[in-house]
Amino acid sequence: MKKIFLSLVSFLPVITFAAGLENVLDRIGDLLNKALPILISFGVVYFAWKVIQYTIAEGDKRDEAKLGMIYGVIGLFVIVAVWGLVMFISESLGVDVGGTIDLPTLPTE
Repeated sequence: MKKIFLSLVSFLPVITFAAGLENVLDRIGDLLNKALPILISFGVVYFAWKVIQYTIAEGDKRDEAKLGMIYGVIGLFVIVAVWGLVMFISESLGVDVGGTIDLPTLPTE
């Protein structure tokens, strides 16, 4: 009986950590949900600015603007691809979009 009690008590930090981890994941998910539109907006504005520079520039400045447009497209692709990867992994692991985890329940019988 003492061994059973000790083994149950030894799982208490794991349970507490899981509750804390869920809270941390929830906050990170909220932060990412707020930051993603801002990052995409900055990427679109940067790309548009480089397009404008490309159309009005001449010579070497035109090449710099062209390189900036390429970097803008790559940046937008990376932002959207990473977010898609996060969504794919969260769906695979059963993590809700808000950052909560569906923890299995112990049988009561």
